[in-house]
Amino acid sequence: MKNKNIPFLSVISIAIIILIYLFKFFPIFGTQLSDDTAVWGQFGEYIGGTLTPILSFISIVLLIRSLTLQNEANDALKKELKISEKTENFRSFNTLFFSMIESQRNLFKEFKITSHDGANIVVVTGAAAVIFIEEKMEQLRDSGADDAAIANFLDDLDSDDRFFGVLRAFYITVKAICEKLHSDKGFESELATEQILTLVNFTDFSQLRLIVIGTQFFKFKSCEYLKSNNLFLNALKEVNLTIGLY
Repeated sequence: MKNKNIPFLSVISIAIIILIYLFKFFPIFGTQLSDDTAVWGQFGEYIGGTLTPILSFISIVLLIRSLTLQNEANDALKKELKISEKTENFRSFNTLFFSMIESQRNLFKEFKITSHDGANIVVVTGAAAVIFIEEKMEQLRDSGADDAAIANFLDDLDSDDRFFGVLRAFYITVKAICEKLHSDKGFESELATEQILTLVNFTDFSQLRLIVIGTQFFKFKSCEYLKSNNLFLNALKEVNLTIGLY
């Protein structure tokens, strides 16, 4: 029942009740108007007794309708608050996300390895360090080295755990994306996929290769997590990298 019809129905109800009375007692049907106040009192009782239930029912309908509208307004407000909260959470996450990417870049710039080449000590950093590692791994593979031998080589090469630092920073970023943008928190499942892909594309390709090397050969908690994360593995395929590449 629409609110705009309620006043109309109320007036119609009142008119019908009065017309019924007039039809019964109006002078054109041979009945005179009474001068007795008691009769008019009875008329008032008739009007009140007949209209009160009708108007009470209409009032209840209006109350129910009002409560329904209030509940609808509350639901709409809750939805707006959830949308606003989700937008704010995503904005905050984006700030954290790009801060993490910048932190990873700085860690990779500081990444260095020290190797002994005969009597010479070789120190290489960043992308050059990754190329150096790949070349040494290729030589080890050519000589028949298995995964365990390469893992030992990497351990010896990374005496100050810089490898671990780069891997952990990347792992924390991937984990943050998966947890903070989870569907349980109101985000579409595709959003986490897009953010992981953004992370991979914003990460230096040499650094990505270093992460693939570490994930393949190390047994860190961060490596095990990345190995089992399908979003990360699928994003790697987009840049033609896979775990087990080496």
